[in-house]
Amino acid sequence: MPKWIGKIQGMKMHKLLSLLCFAFILAGCAAHTPSVSPQKTATPASVQKVRTERIQLTQEQQQAAISVVKESLKDPYSAVFDSEVQGYKKVPPALGYTACGKVNAKNAYGAFTGKKLFAVDGSQVFLWREGNDIASIRTDQAILSRCGNY
Repeated sequence: MPKWIGKIQGMKMHKLLSLLCFAFILAGCAAHTPSVSPQKTATPASVQKVRTERIQLTQEQQQAAISVVKESLKDPYSAVFDSEVQGYKKVPPALGYTACGKVNAKNAYGAFTGKKLFAVDGSQVFLWREGNDIASIRTDQAILSRCGNY
């Protein structure tokens, strides 16, 4: 057998081994999805959807809600509130109410954030966060559950 035939067969074997190694590497990169049965997680009572009805807040209630929201902002003096703060009460009736509205204020960088939805429920203040992290999602759900279709 001539020498050049042996070289060709050696090259073919080298290519075949390279191809097999490459295939094994790619197989190791495939996404692995665990076969775990999904578990139902209980939604905390603070973020469960509750039916609400709109109520008229007094001027004092609106001012109290605005004051509480301002205290939670980075720059409370820059806060610009949308028209009036709306009130919502849980149905069936429960104690208290939730004040909902929109506020535009400066962030830590000194730029206005745009109108963000807020909810004041007792002493709790919820400001819309628009994030993908758990805290943002829970905060946004808490606002939606309290303010309905504000």
